[in-house]
Amino acid sequence: MNSKLLGILFPGISLSIIVLYGCAHKTPTVPRQPHYNTVERNIKVDGNIKDWQGIEKNLVQGAKHLWIGQGMTLDKWHGNNDHSFSWRAAWFQNKIYFLVEVTDNNFQPCIREYTWLNDCVEIQFDPRNLAGDRIENVTVDTPLQERIGKRLRGYEMHFLPCSPPRVYLDDTKTIYRLENVQNDIFFHQWNGEIETKRTDKGYLLEIGFSVPQLKLAPDMIMGLDVAVGDDDGQERKSLMLWTGRQVPFWITMDQYGSLTLTK
Repeated sequence: MNSKLLGILFPGISLSIIVLYGCAHKTPTVPRQPHYNTVERNIKVDGNIKDWQGIEKNLVQGAKHLWIGQGMTLDKWHGNNDHSFSWRAAWFQNKIYFLVEVTDNNFQPCIREYTWLNDCVEIQFDPRNLAGDRIENVTVDTPLQERIGKRLRGYEMHFLPCSPPRVYLDDTKTIYRLENVQNDIFFHQWNGEIETKRTDKGYLLEIGFSVPQLKLAPDMIMGLDVAVGDDDGQERKSLMLWTGRQVPFWITMDQYGSLTLTK
């Protein structure tokens, strides 16, 4: 029986099939908001920001960007001089670059058990613009150890401004504890580069990498959020996100913003 006849005889069933098909192929066809156009620029990852001159900054300032929960409350954030940041991105050949400049008036050493409880830059990345769950069959109630071995669809990448900086890429391989650093994977499988530098207002992180099995091209759209956590000596007390959305961003990629690779 063809689909046209099915629609005539059983219109409800036909509509259900169409709806289910659409849900199973949930890939955004237009840029999600907020949106950022990523320019083509050959960046040298050396901690010197001269390569970034003229590239648009995203300013992440103000209480509207705070993520509240997990012990973080509005009263623990003391304004933009306490905790805020900017980020910008570029791409060249098959590598994408990020510069994150953090205002942090109380920089702390990397000593917390879990990566995200330290002063930490996070890149929530959906490089194939898939949306949906970041890890297959993982919800907010799934214990950390049960993520191991699951199928990864997008990345929650943690970059710690230690000396030297520490990188954490894939929480389906190992739990993001401080000692489970993934720098070797970053350098050898992602062709990664990273530099950190203290500044008069806090610190910066400059990052470059190629996503495994992904070929970059003009007009490619990716899902993205950028976040920075702030530890003032008693573990993470505030977290700011580019999107500012109060969702479990480490689980779902539906509420990410987007970037487009432009010429």
